[in-house]
Amino acid sequence: MGVDYFLNLTRRVLEEIHYSLKLVNFEEGQSVIQKGTVAESIIFIVSGSLELYVEGSINDYSLDILKPGSVLGTYSIVTETKYEFSARAQSNV
Repeated sequence: MGVDYFLNLTRRVLEEIHYSLKLVNFEEGQSVIQKGTVAESIIFIVSGSLELYVEGSINDYSLDILKPGSVLGTYSIVTETKYEFSARAQSNV
């Protein structure tokens, strides 16, 4: 499966990224990101789905569902800003 995010990169850059990648799996319901943390990596969704949400006093409020091909953390890792939301695996990821 290709990721559109990489379409305009040179072969050399793609090779550098390839050797830096680390595959991480999450089980359904497992926390992936906590609100208030700083991004330490860019997350590429290869399979499954992630739910982005904010915690309310009674219920959590779903913001978005990320599917395969989605990318998370690019802005936060560059600017070193804290996440304004949390993310959990909606299915095995």
